[in-house]
Amino acid sequence: MEEVILITILIAMVGAFALIGIVFSYALPTPSQTDKASAAYYARLFLFFLWLGFVFLCLRALDMPALHAAGCNISFTLAAYMVFLTIIKRHGKQPRTSHLALIIAHLVVVQVFSVMAFWLAIPFWFSDVLLAISVFIPQLLALQVKLTSMDRRNPGDRVLCHLLLVNILVCLTSVPVYLFDVVSSGAQQMLLAMGLVVVLMLNVMLGFAASVIHSLVVRLRKQIYQDPLTKCHNRHFLQDYASTFVDTMQVHREKVCVLVTDIDHFKSINDQYGHLTGDRALNHFTYHLQQELRESDVLIRWGGEEFLVVLPGCSVEDASALAERLRQSVARQPVIIDTHSIALTASFGLAEVARDCDLFAAIDRADSALYEAKSSGRDKVIVFDPNYRTDRAMSMAFQ
Repeated sequence: MEEVILITILIAMVGAFALIGIVFSYALPTPSQTDKASAAYYARLFLFFLWLGFVFLCLRALDMPALHAAGCNISFTLAAYMVFLTIIKRHGKQPRTSHLALIIAHLVVVQVFSVMAFWLAIPFWFSDVLLAISVFIPQLLALQVKLTSMDRRNPGDRVLCHLLLVNILVCLTSVPVYLFDVVSSGAQQMLLAMGLVVVLMLNVMLGFAASVIHSLVVRLRKQIYQDPLTKCHNRHFLQDYASTFVDTMQVHREKVCVLVTDIDHFKSINDQYGHLTGDRALNHFTYHLQQELRESDVLIRWGGEEFLVVLPGCSVEDASALAERLRQSVARQPVIIDTHSIALTASFGLAEVARDCDLFAAIDRADSALYEAKSSGRDKVIVFDPNYRTDRAMSMAFQ
């Protein structure tokens, strides 16, 4: 009687752990992408099927072998496949038809062998080995999907990957425990099984939470540092970029140039065609800038229609040639709005970052060159001349 009470308490405790995990999953941030959002649904099913498998496992200790054979192996196998589907969905993918066919076929085979083992009175160790293999296959598939799809720069994904590996090792090492019958009583066996089940629950849910939360951090960081209209960097990004710029420049000891540009007569586009058309012109302008820039170049929306480009490893001559290509690219690609064709031109100011590595001083010099370009006719590239002086505040009159 005491053993029945103890096993009942163990079932309730594992159920409480599963319920806490399910409630916790609702507290996690929900990804905007539908497939990624559904990953939490499969994570909850994993907790449920793992608890259900533990219930059927306990029925063996309660001398109910028929019910144990009917539900234990298939419940644990389903739990393992929920992990597999969670990982697939976590990366915004759909399971292939072959995956679904494999899952169905595997579940059928597991159930047939489990029932046959019961009717043929095959020893329990056979069922335990079958369970270990059945659980190992989907977890290995989940680990494979994670390794091929994960962003290795994402600490959350790395944590989840390592915890999946730990779960595989836990499942493999649990087999000898049952094969050699380390503990004698059924209650002690279920206590050990409870420990293994709770470890599996914690590993998956902690790894899943780490992956989701880090993705949220990345998304928030992108929102902080990304201009919502043009999707390029913004002023907040420049502040942090400038803080590490000096160290980077001193280490690499390379020439760096700064290019400041804006669209000529942009205010007249807004006034004549409206702000929505102005937004489309900004996106059009940004697109053509990005097509010419290198991967190492940093494009920042400085404000309004003004943009800043940091060009690491670029001499003044090379930067001037790049600016001229940008100017020509913008000029020959008008913005098409319905039946209207709006010609764009842009002015460019260029300056080299001095040896003192003061990025903002270089931006001021490039802005002075931009003022000169706009005051001398626009649609041109001007390299900063130290003999030329201007008041930055006056440059706003030419925008």
